[in-house]
Amino acid sequence: MSLAESYSELSSASRINGTFGHPNAFVTFLVFFTGLAYWKVGYSRQRWPWLLLLGILFFFIVSTKALVGLVMAVVLIFSINIQKLNPKRMLGAFLLAVVLIALFASSEFGQERLASLYDTPLLNPEIDVSRAIIMRNYTFNSFLWRVTQWNSMIEAWKDYPILGFGLSTVRHVAVFENAAHNDYLRALTEGGIVGLAVFLTFLGGNMLRSIRILFTLPKDSPQHGLCVVVCSTLLAMMVGMLTDNVMSHTTLFFYFLSVSSLLTWDWGKPTNGEINLVRE
Repeated sequence: MSLAESYSELSSASRINGTFGHPNAFVTFLVFFTGLAYWKVGYSRQRWPWLLLLGILFFFIVSTKALVGLVMAVVLIFSINIQKLNPKRMLGAFLLAVVLIALFASSEFGQERLASLYDTPLLNPEIDVSRAIIMRNYTFNSFLWRVTQWNSMIEAWKDYPILGFGLSTVRHVAVFENAAHNDYLRALTEGGIVGLAVFLTFLGGNMLRSIRILFTLPKDSPQHGLCVVVCSTLLAMMVGMLTDNVMSHTTLFFYFLSVSSLLTWDWGKPTNGEINLVRE
């Protein structure tokens, strides 16, 4: 076992993951429920229990030590609040994002993760893909590992550009026998141009459906607020798909699609004051 692999196993052992098998899978689940808790804060008479839950969710997001979860959470927070362009709401979103980033950066591991971004082609123009692949053998930077994996997938895709290699074949064609850590490149490698087009159509169709429902709901209603959370969560998931295997997180999609189905239900209130979820 290489030194980098030993470091990776030690790092994974120190990260919280629940029963989801990997911290990155757990953090996407936490981000979605952060959106639901944030929604409840805005529509509940007693806000403090939901604010407490929001703080607990932030604690667990930081404890996963997953940078992708931090990015998804920030995207979610700003996406929920940007719709009204209210200075007060945007200030609150900014403060929440600052608190979350500060908590993440408060640990030595979080500081190392944030600093490692500079040693990638994304933020350092002096590092090209070839150099990143070489550097990957001498550092513990998971971003360089991803660059190497992605480059090998693109090179493999060129052999079968139209239909790809077939489902669940990334582990066999990429340089590392591991997941793609990029759902878009996975769709391209496994399904070719056709598979990527179908995948993007699936994501775009879900987003367009949610936006269409959003414009049919009364503003300032709880149902409208929940629809905003669904749209924002989907956007955060699409961002997370750039560096992780979000499409493999089946537990997340079970809850996400279940909540999405509630958007078209009748939320009329009967005389007892309880929400009546009846199909249209």
